[in-house]
Amino acid sequence: MATPTVAELYTNLRDIVRILDAHLADGVAFVANGVTAKGNIRDDASFGDAQLSAFRIFRQGLAANMSLGPTLLDPWLLELAHCDDSGANKDPWPERSARAILDRWSRYLIDEDEKVTSNGITYGAITKAGTNTGNGIMLRLTVDEDGQAIQSGRAESVEAICIQDRNSGARENEEVFEIRGESLPEDLLEEGGTGLTVPITALSASATRRIFQNPSFGDDAAAAPATVLTGWTVSTIGNIDIVTTPTFRTHKGEGTEQAIKIKSVTNIKQTFEERNISFTPGVPMLVQVAYNTNGAVSAGSGKTLKVTFGAVSISSADLSGVAANWKILQIAIGANSWLKAFNKNDGELKIETVGFGASDSVIVDDVVVGPFTRYSGSVGRGGEYYAITGDAPLGASGVPFLRDDKHTWTTTGGVTAKMQRHIVRAYPGQYLPTSGTTLIAEP
Repeated sequence: MATPTVAELYTNLRDIVRILDAHLADGVAFVANGVTAKGNIRDDASFGDAQLSAFRIFRQGLAANMSLGPTLLDPWLLELAHCDDSGANKDPWPERSARAILDRWSRYLIDEDEKVTSNGITYGAITKAGTNTGNGIMLRLTVDEDGQAIQSGRAESVEAICIQDRNSGARENEEVFEIRGESLPEDLLEEGGTGLTVPITALSASATRRIFQNPSFGDDAAAAPATVLTGWTVSTIGNIDIVTTPTFRTHKGEGTEQAIKIKSVTNIKQTFEERNISFTPGVPMLVQVAYNTNGAVSAGSGKTLKVTFGAVSISSADLSGVAANWKILQIAIGANSWLKAFNKNDGELKIETVGFGASDSVIVDDVVVGPFTRYSGSVGRGGEYYAITGDAPLGASGVPFLRDDKHTWTTTGGVTAKMQRHIVRAYPGQYLPTSGTTLIAEP
């Protein structure tokens, strides 16, 4: 039996979104006009209370209708799943729930290099409070595993404040923060905050220790050269010194605060298989190491430190002649943070020097591999992700956070595109791709 084409279904979708958007516009206008109208009711009006009650009841009805977005969209999504349109490379899909169809539709759009208009969500810079004791950093991930912008955020001002430090229940360098958004809107006739408070624990090498061994190199006695580096396979053990100075920071479980000096061209590694690691596809990972040339890389060119994590890697800038100070080398935050990018047979975590001469060396410490924390509701794919970890501002070593240290930022937008806006409103946490060649026209 013939089915509507994809193009015809998109026309139907535009009709539905146009209806939803018009209804929302009417509701928003009622709220604005209602404020004026209620303010004009005299206190001594005989039926003033009745008028105010009528406004509330009418508003409740409008808001209830806005909550029926899925009532209009669910049947359309079922029709899309059923559609068999060879001209658009569209076969019928087995999914039957709205959210499952939305996921499948997103995959179809990516495969076909199609997109919808972005809702204009913009994430402002994360700012450290000037009074912070800790010098760590808060990092944000705003793309999914396909490199598509996460579009389900809300416009609000947000703060992440430290609620537990080493003196109040948390472990050093694993302080507990709480991300606090703004309050939810009164109803679906208004835009507003997420209404969320989400705990997030700072990441240190302790997080790494749950999946990799000896991440801060304190499991063996200091030695120059080392005879063993527990947990790590070393290309040339004689090129490794275990040192007590300089070090970046410590973590719970490290006996003596130590680091390693990697000399000449050398690599150390641990494989995913030998550690029996199982990564969760929907949980992005932060991967970084702290390093310090300690002024021990001679002049030249092409001398770098490289970190490999499965199928992705990052190399430092040329270290030739670089002065002694701490820096962070971090796998690029974005699509590379997801298992889809770093997944690999025989994957490994590897740290290596490239192009070093026999007399060159670099200090490495604080290998951090840990999960980002999702800031959103419990359903859907959406919600940006955050991680808090060590940083090296102006070359300094890590300083732990204390209670009331905080970071703040502002998220704006989210209302620019009609199609994306009403998908997000009807199915919180869901969104459609906004990177592609062919644009599905707005209503």
